[in-house]
Amino acid sequence: MALAGTDWERLNVDLSAWASHAREASELLKALAREGRLLILCDLLHGEKSVGELEARLLYASFCGPGSA
Repeated sequence: MALAGTDWERLNVDLSAWASHAREASELLKALAREGRLLILCDLLHGEKSVGELEARLLYASFCGPGSA
């Protein structure tokens, strides 16, 4: 679908709101852009864990993950 020539006013699209949301999403993604943070997030998707459990799993992943050999 081509966006060039789209009549944004006719579609009633608030581009400034989109820009604001895109900026917020970008900041969140930058905060999560660390391998350890992503591993913790993925681990928490499977249920609650204590800080000690997360730390142990993260340490294990750092020794056993790709590129650790």
